[in-house]
Amino acid sequence: MSAVSQAEKISAAKTRGLHIINSSDHSSEFATSGGSSGTLTESTSVPDAPRGQSDTLTQTGTHGRKVHRRMRSRFQKGTLQKAGNWVIVRFRIDTPDGQRSLTHEKVCKIVNGKPTLSLAEQRRRAAEIVDAAGVNNTTQIKQNVLALTFAEQAEKFLKCSRTRNRNPVSTNTDYTWRTTLDKWLLPNLGEMLLQDVNNRAVKELVEKMVKAKLAAKSIDNYMGLVKLIVASAIDENGEEIYPRKWNHEFIDLPEVKNQHKPSFTAEQVPDMIAKAEGQERMLLLLVASSLRLGELLGLSIQDISDDGTTITVAKQATRGGVTNRLKTHNAYRIVDVHPDVAAELVAFIGDRTTGLVFASSTGKPLSHSNLRNRLLYPILEAAGIDRAGFHAFRRFRVTHLRKKRVPEDLIRFWLGHGDKTVTDGYSQLKQDTEYRKAVIQQAGIGFEITPVVQNVQKSEKEEVNLAA
Repeated sequence: MSAVSQAEKISAAKTRGLHIINSSDHSSEFATSGGSSGTLTESTSVPDAPRGQSDTLTQTGTHGRKVHRRMRSRFQKGTLQKAGNWVIVRFRIDTPDGQRSLTHEKVCKIVNGKPTLSLAEQRRRAAEIVDAAGVNNTTQIKQNVLALTFAEQAEKFLKCSRTRNRNPVSTNTDYTWRTTLDKWLLPNLGEMLLQDVNNRAVKELVEKMVKAKLAAKSIDNYMGLVKLIVASAIDENGEEIYPRKWNHEFIDLPEVKNQHKPSFTAEQVPDMIAKAEGQERMLLLLVASSLRLGELLGLSIQDISDDGTTITVAKQATRGGVTNRLKTHNAYRIVDVHPDVAAELVAFIGDRTTGLVFASSTGKPLSHSNLRNRLLYPILEAAGIDRAGFHAFRRFRVTHLRKKRVPEDLIRFWLGHGDKTVTDGYSQLKQDTEYRKAVIQQAGIGFEITPVVQNVQKSEKEEVNLAA
């Protein structure tokens, strides 16, 4: 068909209210008019048109008018037609090379101009033929059409997770998923067809992780990513192409029990802070005041009130810089700071009016891993404390606030956690600024701050002794 004739056909179809798509796109579906409410009598199309030609059927329905129809490729019921002395049903089948081909099967004979079966019986028989052909079977569709590998679907999943409108993942989550894929999932599952990633395949992966002595929580997280990727393959109706009923007993997935959640005590925290100086000391003070490390590293001076008692959390530092996409919606919040900590914060900021509160010599965000390896770990080792991450400060903070009987909705608000019940959403305590400030002052920080002046005097005394 020439380009001109194809354009004319599309124009004519639009005039009649039809939706005509180039037949070379075999993944598209055609809207039809006239329905299939009667046995069709004559067909002016070639039964098996060569590939590349139009496969739109021009037929005469029982109403006497011509009907332009193209068979649906999915969830077909078939189209009844008269062909010589037979009533046939036409439908499409998937070929091994991933294409779709028009085919037909005989339904019943026509004797003396009348079908031997009634219209209702013809439709039932046609439905049986189509079902027997398996053209609507999800298994056949995925085997013949969507021969995707796990690696290919994983890339599609990551891209969609970053760009979707509904709950796009943060940069840190995307980095974690990327690392998990590169280190564990792709080397073991990447070349497998997505349809073959089942309980047996995952069981073998879990066995390798257990042998490598990964923590039960890590294995559970990696397994969760496998589930998300397999479930992300959907058809044109949004249904999962490869639905799975994951059997954790068969997979022998380790149970997460007694998960290690380290925390610091009221005796340990001031000793740790006393061992730090400058911006590192200030950073530890604020980490112990409910903020996540990433939120602190992305904190701008403009996000802090003049008296230092209020911090607005709206950004966080990532491996690519600073982003305004936080971990969750509840992470966007206001954190009230105890006056003692606020006084040190104001002194630390000094005359600065712009930029990051905590920055490198080049003005860029500090590195999370560098702070952990060069600041926190040496301090813990010097204090004889087992290794832990910065999150242990937040657990200490929650423990202290609960001991002081601070309302739970305020604790969750300061930490950036979501409400647990509908009733929590009714509470308006977090909107009462004066009440929040009174509570934070009454609750205290949970430990005694060693004054900065004492650190300086101690340092000078040590220098005198060294000089002597």
